[in-house]
Amino acid sequence: MPRRVGRFLVRLLAGGMCLLLLAAVPALASPADGSAWLTSELGLLQPRLSYQAEHQFDQRVDNHSGEVGFNQHDLRAITPLWQNSSNELSLAGRARYLDLDTTAVLPSGKGLPSELWDLNLAAQFRHRLDGGSVLGLSVRGGSASDKPFHSDGENQYGATAFARLPSGRDGAWIILANYDNNRELFPGMPLIPGAGYWYAPSKRFQVLAGVPFSSLHLRPLADLDLNLSYAMVRTLRARATYHLVKPLSVYTGFEMFHQGYLLADRAHSENRLFLYQKRALAGTAYELGHGLVLDVSGGWAFDRFFFEGENYGDRWQDRLSLEDGAFFAGQIGYRF
Repeated sequence: MPRRVGRFLVRLLAGGMCLLLLAAVPALASPADGSAWLTSELGLLQPRLSYQAEHQFDQRVDNHSGEVGFNQHDLRAITPLWQNSSNELSLAGRARYLDLDTTAVLPSGKGLPSELWDLNLAAQFRHRLDGGSVLGLSVRGGSASDKPFHSDGENQYGATAFARLPSGRDGAWIILANYDNNRELFPGMPLIPGAGYWYAPSKRFQVLAGVPFSSLHLRPLADLDLNLSYAMVRTLRARATYHLVKPLSVYTGFEMFHQGYLLADRAHSENRLFLYQKRALAGTAYELGHGLVLDVSGGWAFDRFFFEGENYGDRWQDRLSLEDGAFFAGQIGYRF
């Protein structure tokens, strides 16, 4: 155990130093993520850095002997490389480490890995045309595995080309084409198209209706924010946030999501190890000042299971189902 802890701390420190260096690049850019598809403003992006630690308590495995519990560490950094009113180039890095404490095995007799990694680097470029349309391209590469970068079989990579086309005073059409070898929806398909309509008449009401993604932001009261986002097929996040006083807010929500890993010793190259879960949560966020935010949350995780297969349709063939249980998490973020 001390060797494992020492090895993890060395890797985390090395990854953290790399991401801190990325975040310290002078300038001011934006995330290489989907939120940048919605805005037509360029040149206003700021570097950000965040770290989250989460603990899920040991729980028994249904119909099998053993227990499963884990700690998860998630470090993210986003920085601009170059930007002005017409162009922006940004870089985003992520290092997620899942430390599994278990002796449980899958029905096939294969044991769960003691550690899982998801290491990724993404770059995004956007360009604003004279008519107000915005074109962009996002590319990413990395490895999600028990042995990251062990071979090409553990590597993940993807690219998304997208466009924002103004429509009326408060709306815009969003269109895209995506390739990713580790996505939930049609991982073997070369390209998946997407389209949606973004309507934002005010900061109190903003909606994106589309496929394979949708989102809603609603502020029915001056101090209450309601947010909902959905991505096909089984990713959903809903949250209600109440701002008590200027630096302090509380929230409650529901989310369902999954993680997918390309194990180094898998018998079939198309298989992945999946972790699916749903959870209800509540928490509080406090703005410490100077761009620093502290967030503490906890809740109840349920409908959790691991399985190894090609996609969600294989979820019953080599599955470990965990009993419901509590979790807690803490996060600290900094906006430069």
